[in-house]
Amino acid sequence: MDITLRFITILAALGAPLAAHAADARVWPAPTPPAIAGSSGYVEIPGAAVTRDPKRSYKALFSASTGAPVPARPLPAFGRVALQLNGLIAAKVPASHISFAMILYGAAAEAVLTDAEYRRKYNIDNPNKAIFNALRQAGVRMMVCGQWAAGRNIARDQLLPGIEVAEAATLVQITYANDGYAVLNN
Repeated sequence: MDITLRFITILAALGAPLAAHAADARVWPAPTPPAIAGSSGYVEIPGAAVTRDPKRSYKALFSASTGAPVPARPLPAFGRVALQLNGLIAAKVPASHISFAMILYGAAAEAVLTDAEYRRKYNIDNPNKAIFNALRQAGVRMMVCGQWAAGRNIARDQLLPGIEVAEAATLVQITYANDGYAVLNN
């Protein structure tokens, strides 16, 4: 019995700092208000190893192939782009230092179907329109894979206004990588 009591005391002593650390890890500042409508705010991380710098340039191609897990909710990849923009905007990075583009293909490309096409597939209006338009207004170049569209016989007028049809998603990824962009997948 004495060994059991000592064992429990040791476990409690070891567990206390872990429990305290776990509680501290959940205590972060509140997110900044999002600059991109329909997205999350950015959380400032005190003492972060890498931080945003208004003097740097940020060039990224966001490549999305995974569709929304729930068709009634916006594509998570749109939220990822918006979150990064929100963070850079909150850090007062000038718009001239931000160059973001997005290529959608595979199941993710369904996020840029018109309401009529989205309704035909899911019986609801496209929930992606607001964040898609907000990203475009923020200067994100939005593209869809032409090979995806051609393979499904999707006409340009079945896609949201403002989406550009690229020749192929892979060609976009290669071109942007060669031009010095970070290529970020899903």
